[in-house]
Amino acid sequence: VTKVSQTKLVEEYSSQKKLPAVTLRIFTPYGIFEEPGRLISDLMVATVKKKPLKIRSRKSKRDFVYIDDVTSALIKASNKPGIEGEIFNIGSGNATSVEDLVNLVCKMTNVNLEVSWYNENQIEYDKRGIDGFADLRKVKKIGWKPEVSLESGLKITYDWYKKNLDLYQNN
Repeated sequence: VTKVSQTKLVEEYSSQKKLPAVTLRIFTPYGIFEEPGRLISDLMVATVKKKPLKIRSRKSKRDFVYIDDVTSALIKASNKPGIEGEIFNIGSGNATSVEDLVNLVCKMTNVNLEVSWYNENQIEYDKRGIDGFADLRKVKKIGWKPEVSLESGLKITYDWYKKNLDLYQNN
C-alpha cells in the first residue's frame, strides 16, 4: 500500500508542478552501511561476531540487489530522456529464500552460524508463499541490468563488515 501511495503521490506532484518523474521499484537492496535490523546487516554482524541469530520466515523469498547496482539504476534512469511517468523494477531478477541466503553466507565465510528460526508475525506476503522477484524486461529500456551477483555482493559486504564492525557494536 505504501509503495502504491508513494507512486501516486509522485505522479500527482509531477503533474501539478510539471516536473519529470520516474519511479524505480527497488526490491531488497543490501550492501555496505546498511542499517541494523535489516536481514543482511544482522546476518553479517552475527557472522563476523560468530554470535547466534534469530531470524523469521526461513522460506520467505526476496530479490536481493546489491547497492551499487541500485545506484547504477538511479543514475541511468535520471539521465534517460523520454521515460517520464514510467515505472521500472530494480532487482536481481531472482528470488532467494532467507534460508538459502543464510546457507550461502555460512558457506562463503566458513562460519557455522547458530540460527533460531521462528515464524511469528509473518507479513501477509510471506504467508502466501509468493516468490517476489523483479521482472527486469522493461528496465532494459534505460540500459540497465544488475552486474553484481548475490555471492559477489555478499562477499564484498562481508569483507566490509569485518573491517567496519565498530559501526555495529550495539548489535
